[in-house]
Amino acid sequence: MGAVDAAFAEARSTSGPEVILLQEICAGMVDGIKKRMGTAVYRERKASNTNCGGAGIGEMAIWTGGGVLGTSKHNLGEPQTGGHLYGLACVTFTHAGRPTRACSTHLAAGGAEFDPIRQATARDIQSKANTWIGEGKRVIVGGDFNSRPGDAAMNAMYGVGPASGGPFREIHQTRGADNQDRGGLNTFYKKKIDYIFVSKVDAKSSGGSENVCKKCTPSDHRMLWGSLPLKARG
Repeated sequence: MGAVDAAFAEARSTSGPEVILLQEICAGMVDGIKKRMGTAVYRERKASNTNCGGAGIGEMAIWTGGGVLGTSKHNLGEPQTGGHLYGLACVTFTHAGRPTRACSTHLAAGGAEFDPIRQATARDIQSKANTWIGEGKRVIVGGDFNSRPGDAAMNAMYGVGPASGGPFREIHQTRGADNQDRGGLNTFYKKKIDYIFVSKVDAKSSGGSENVCKKCTPSDHRMLWGSLPLKARG
């Protein structure tokens, strides 16, 4: 629970409601998290995991404010070898007068042989997000994509920068005017593989912040957090 405690402490350190997106949460932790922090939804990705004592493992999305409209779980693709069924855990709420859907996800881990799975999963996120954005929702997606910014799978996510065909602006791209860089702070050793995306039609290109902390949690991933500067749609 150390990584979860660190995420909650960071959320409490600033004023106002926040989104918290967690990955690789053991099923046995879910009830305790729900009692501690806002409105939370858990989606199981795998029914049994040795690191969870044989219990399930999955992702959680949390909204610490009011105006909750509901929670939802979305499958991405078909079950994979090893028992993984990738997907999205989402909480939907009203923020600044707009319906906002925030989702946590985790893409396939492993070497190049898993690239086709990651690409297919990212394209499915792209498709669902485009539908939700078309419905007028602001969409936030964050998590462990097990891909670097320049990898092909991320072309379906980034809507800004080279070879980008997705609907999103990443948190790194909100820090300066018209930032086109597909990059950011390393989150796993010397790589960036964790991201926070917001629908680009709703995101300003300046005024945001991006932070990571290696020593904040016992996880081998750095905790990633920041602020997303939002704008009204034209």
